[in-house]
Amino acid sequence: MASGKVAESVALFGGVTYTDTDITGAKIANVDNKQAIGMPEWQANLLAEYTVPSFKELVLSSNFHYTGKRAIDPANTQWADSYFTTDLGARYITKQLFGDKTILRLSVNNITNEKYWAGVYAGNVAGLDGDAAAGTTTLFLGDGRNVTASIEVKF
Repeated sequence: MASGKVAESVALFGGVTYTDTDITGAKIANVDNKQAIGMPEWQANLLAEYTVPSFKELVLSSNFHYTGKRAIDPANTQWADSYFTTDLGARYITKQLFGDKTILRLSVNNITNEKYWAGVYAGNVAGLDGDAAAGTTTLFLGDGRNVTASIEVKF
């Protein structure tokens, strides 16, 4: 993780995660030394915020998310592809609408409408007879492009 201002009006917040997802010492031969279901080796996120110099109440943002490929089955014969999404947003802070401070926000998440599996979860990894192929996996679709707006009032 790292964060900070890279210029007077630009701030960055981000991080990269590497996880050793290999299973070692498994009692089921076709699972040993395979990647754990649903766990990507790599994930990364970068949020950039730009405060408009001539209009400091307005902040524009972009948020980039990356998730690496993930195993769907214990033997690693099927995979959920890696994915990359981008969110764009703006917030405006004013004292002139309601209360002491009002923040207006608008965001467009997954602006490219990327199709991806947001969640990959192991069910029963081994059947009753110890056969790893009998396991189940549950996958959840990621959100498509969506627009949200909000008003936050502090008083």
